[in-house]
Amino acid sequence: MSQCWAIVWKSGKFVLRYTGSLDEHPADHGHRAEVRDRAVWPIDREPLQHMGESVSFENGAILFDSLVAAKMLEPKIKHAVQVAILRDYPLWRQVNDLADPDSPEKQARAARRSALRERSNELEAMALNATDRSAIEAIWVEVLDLEKGS
Repeated sequence: MSQCWAIVWKSGKFVLRYTGSLDEHPADHGHRAEVRDRAVWPIDREPLQHMGESVSFENGAILFDSLVAAKMLEPKIKHAVQVAILRDYPLWRQVNDLADPDSPEKQARAARRSALRERSNELEAMALNATDRSAIEAIWVEVLDLEKGS
């Protein structure tokens, strides 16, 4: 079974390296220069950076930062909404709607697009106001569902 190691800079940046076991330190397995002047910690799992996780320089604990998680979510939310809109309103349909701008179908599609954009704004605000990991996880689930069309 391999061991995951976090090599952590004082700035909070980190990289992960793997060895065969806890007895095999990265410095002894090809990473001597990389560990110099940095903290090296064995960790139980990879931090989920998209969830705002990082590794503590002081003790190797996995940390959660809701603001980092929100910043990671913002482009993903925008992309998921873009995918959902284009799924419902591809370019060919946009061109066709130009020919008949008053059709009820066009108005229904416009309402769905507006609702998706509004939900995007709500999700971004929720992410910025989230204080715990479970709130961020719930937003990720909704974003992934939106992107898949579920």
